[in-house]
Amino acid sequence: RLGEQMQVKGDLKQGRDFERRPEIEAANVDDRTKIFFMEERAEEQDFTAVRPWQRTVVAPTRPPPERIDEPCNTLRLSWMHGFRCSDVRQGVRYTLTGEVLFFGGATNVVFNVREARQSFHRGHKGEVLSLAVHPSRSLVATGDQMARPEIMVWDYEGAAAGGCCPTVATLAGQHRRGVSHLSFSPCGRWLASVGLDDHHMLVVYDWQNQTVRCQRASPKHKTLDMAFPPTTSDGIVQVGDGFIRFWKINGRNMTWKSASLGGQGQWQAFLSVGFVGNRTVVGSRDGHVYLLAGTVLERAVQAHQGPVNVISSTNEGCATGGHDGILKVFNTALEVVTEVDMATHGSVSPPIRSLQWENEQNKMVVATLGAEIFELSGYDGLVLKEGGGPLVQGHSHAGDELWALSAHPFYSRYATAGDDATLRVWDAANHSLLAMTALEMSSRCIAYSPKGERLAVGFGAPEKKSAMQFDGKFVVLNSGDFTVLHEARDSQKYLTECKW
Repeated sequence: RLGEQMQVKGDLKQGRDFERRPEIEAANVDDRTKIFFMEERAEEQDFTAVRPWQRTVVAPTRPPPERIDEPCNTLRLSWMHGFRCSDVRQGVRYTLTGEVLFFGGATNVVFNVREARQSFHRGHKGEVLSLAVHPSRSLVATGDQMARPEIMVWDYEGAAAGGCCPTVATLAGQHRRGVSHLSFSPCGRWLASVGLDDHHMLVVYDWQNQTVRCQRASPKHKTLDMAFPPTTSDGIVQVGDGFIRFWKINGRNMTWKSASLGGQGQWQAFLSVGFVGNRTVVGSRDGHVYLLAGTVLERAVQAHQGPVNVISSTNEGCATGGHDGILKVFNTALEVVTEVDMATHGSVSPPIRSLQWENEQNKMVVATLGAEIFELSGYDGLVLKEGGGPLVQGHSHAGDELWALSAHPFYSRYATAGDDATLRVWDAANHSLLAMTALEMSSRCIAYSPKGERLAVGFGAPEKKSAMQFDGKFVVLNSGDFTVLHEARDSQKYLTECKW
């Protein structure tokens, strides 16, 4: 229950929690002077301790000019492991042609499962927060996190060989801090967005002409999901912390009506919205799915033990994913047809953060808090990937950050360790996970020995999470089977770097 509460708390982060310091905003728009300034003014905890004699060193009176130009060498992104899911839901979707879309940082990824190839859209300056797929064209809309965020509509089939997907339209000026939710209308002409400003502005764009059709302020509490119904382009359903609103669009005007829950419903945080025919289904924090006819609650169905994080709708019913790690497929009468426990598929952290049921091919793409993306059969819930396991995976978002990285001195592989207390070895050639082991605590540095037969792992993190977190401890492991060869603790503070 504590883990459930912490995750719901992450989903309920308010707009001010997404604000950044001015120098970070400047760095996002490639102001290299501010990038160097950030390094000079970084927090003391980001570096090793300063010796007393070093504090007496002063800069020269006439320092040479600092070079801030970029090096002539360039790197080309070929693969991304994992995706953003700790404070974002429904960030993994299918394209119309069956590729898998997801995002991490400021990069959007188009993953061709059949060819095991990734292509990218890298137009955003801030970190991406939201995603929507056009109903009939090869277009995607993504919204980012910045002081003045942007929404970009881009073509996922337009990337040249080795190139990036082109941006078709850019929408900006209506939101502040970030764009938390996006939804295309069924006709594809309108694009709705919700911002993280104090008023949580709901904006409907004529995105092709890059104009605003209409906009209204939302409730002061955070919006947790928003979507056009599949039967109309003149209505929007918006749910959040303590509200369910049905919007009606008439020209440039927007009016709303609140849901009526009667005696069988309870006002709480509503995390997800979907549709079954012409009725609306809403996922609640206490695990119920509410079925509404018009704006009136018809009945409540107990679907999960804990929050209903996501709902995916089709003309055959809907699928739900919960914080309990259970996926359920319902028919149009809200009867359970299929039930899958993601823990049985080996998920490191099974709470479901994204789900889409593609009923024409009867398959589902499911993303977990463990930064894993699975593709499952809609018939029996089995993994479709040959050999089993996730299509893509990264370090679990149950931890905070990922710092530790070391390349093997001879083989095409590298090791990582993170705040999620796992050590992983990756194959750089085929982008697969070769091995993984649990660590006794968070780690922020790791290093292969010169011959590659040993791994040094330094422990600790800025935030102490348990009494068993011994900051400053390090171990030396056999890189083949991860047996401990040596361990010691020479510092009382967490380790940030280690070398042989």
